[in-house]
Amino acid sequence: MHLEVASRSIPGGGATELKEALDEEGAQTLGQLATDVGITSVTGEDEMYLFPSERDAHRLRIHEVVPFTDGDGIRDWCLNGSAVAVWPYDDEFALRPFHVLEDAQQRLMWTYRVSLRKRKRFGVPMLEKGLTWYEWQELYVTKLRNPVSITFSAMATHNHFILERSTRVSNRWAQVIKLESIAGDEAHTALLGILNSSAACFWLKQVCFPRGGDQVGTEGARIRKLLWDVYYEYDGTKLKQFPIPAEAPVQLTKLIQVEAEARSAILPDSLCRTGTPSRAQLNNARLEAEVHLARMIALQEELDWECYRIYGIIKDGLTAPSDQVPPLKLGERTFEYLLARSDEEASWFQRHHSTPISELPTHWSDPYRKVVERRISAIQSNRDLALIERPEYKRRWNLPTWKEMERAALKNWLLDRVESNGIWRNHLFVSCAQLRDALARDFDWISVAQLYHVDPIEDLDAFVIKLTTEEAVPFLPVLRYTESGLRKRIEWTRVWELQRKEDEGETERPTLPTKYVSKDFQRSEYWRLRGGLDVPKERFIAYPAFERDSDASPVLGWAGWSYLEQARALATYYQRMRTEEGWEPERLKPILAGLLELREWLKQWHDDVDPETGLKLGTYFADFAEAQCQELGFSPQEVLAWQPIAKGGRKKKK
Repeated sequence: MHLEVASRSIPGGGATELKEALDEEGAQTLGQLATDVGITSVTGEDEMYLFPSERDAHRLRIHEVVPFTDGDGIRDWCLNGSAVAVWPYDDEFALRPFHVLEDAQQRLMWTYRVSLRKRKRFGVPMLEKGLTWYEWQELYVTKLRNPVSITFSAMATHNHFILERSTRVSNRWAQVIKLESIAGDEAHTALLGILNSSAACFWLKQVCFPRGGDQVGTEGARIRKLLWDVYYEYDGTKLKQFPIPAEAPVQLTKLIQVEAEARSAILPDSLCRTGTPSRAQLNNARLEAEVHLARMIALQEELDWECYRIYGIIKDGLTAPSDQVPPLKLGERTFEYLLARSDEEASWFQRHHSTPISELPTHWSDPYRKVVERRISAIQSNRDLALIERPEYKRRWNLPTWKEMERAALKNWLLDRVESNGIWRNHLFVSCAQLRDALARDFDWISVAQLYHVDPIEDLDAFVIKLTTEEAVPFLPVLRYTESGLRKRIEWTRVWELQRKEDEGETERPTLPTKYVSKDFQRSEYWRLRGGLDVPKERFIAYPAFERDSDASPVLGWAGWSYLEQARALATYYQRMRTEEGWEPERLKPILAGLLELREWLKQWHDDVDPETGLKLGTYFADFAEAQCQELGFSPQEVLAWQPIAKGGRKKKK
């Protein structure tokens, strides 16, 4: 079957007129319906407060956290990601006194105290407003007391709204719509469907601002080359003017929600959190997820067309009964058929991994084919439909591939299992060869490693080394930073010195040091794991230059060790290498350098009297490091100036 393709240029009407027509169909605005629209919170220093997952926070012994939503995680009716935020508040959202916070939270906040103090609220320093230095920059408690909300991504190419039933905090890129506390699921569902429609996307793009398109040329200019790939900032204030019609596609919305929740429950990340995944389980889940997604795509089409009727764009309904709607693949929607027939927007199909079709699929039932044919005719004859049934306003379903999701989930499962292995329990360094031997006895780990690797693992040593070292950061600054990064590290060290003096009563306050940037780190992995504040969010600590003659594999520690546990591991390793393996003084330098780097932290956080030894262990290990330097004929400054041997036999330059 060949049909005429609607022209993009339709006389007698345009976007402004269509937007005004949608406004006229609103029985009320969102601002009149909702009790609140906008942000719930702003930390003012995300890199310190936020952790990718609960496990990452727990690794640093921080347990007082709250689920956190970022706008990027809100896509296509679902919430992706498991980030958490450090939470200094009680159950009633009252800020707890600093001294009652858990020790790990106090230590983290103290480390970045100068950055937290410099935060501003609406242009005025927080401290000048009488706020406390460690509280969040903004926290809107009235939006958090009621756990139910509609949350939306405030920066995206298209409209993404989800229903939240539990309390979560978010940043400015994940804002909320709050209804009356007595509003039930039906009221939220009715609003959710309208907001996720293509009609809503059209309206939003008429009032909200585009925030960047494709980069063109060498000057970095950004133009709106692909209209459907331009990000918009969906402003809560403008959203309040959104017209809410008297009718809503409640039943269709519920059906989409059911499919979305069923799909989320079987995605690789969910499966890996609940047990040991298998190939059969993952394959079956992939097939089920494809069915759910195809059903969601089909139901979204029905919702879009039902909203056209609700908003008066068409007079008669052009939807099919939900039980007669076939599952749809990307490329099979009405507007995509017209795009394919016109050879227009070829990049749409390429970018979304879909196949353009010029004929309606033969497997569709006759009733559904007739509905689609009527939709095509309506687009050709209705100027408003021709404007709105465009890629700029139709849901992209631009989701990660199953392969990408599976690989990420399997890697996380493997790394979580490595961290939970009992080999770290004795607080001793572990070579990758030793780790390999321990993991080789874990049959579940080996089975999942095989799934992740795809091909047979011929070299388990290389596999373990690559897996773990990509999630490790070296213990010494000289091994982490470039020359520019080392200069910034000196700034931060000076800040900590002044903070300690301030705690003792001195009045000089440190100035804000320069944050790190990617070029300050020797490897991109270190930047990915630590970011601008250099917050340790890695899984493992790397100890280059600690490799033994009989075992040349990389040496690791667990990043969950405290400063004291790290010091014990370093001292034990030092004694062993000096007495049992006979390392010469020059080779022992980096071990002592590691102890010297920990001195101030040990004295600050771990200097209570140990009940077993009667010693102040922080001072003990600091004194031990200095005594060993003297015994070997080195000054502490000389040891701290140690440089690794670069390729070619020369020491690296600072």
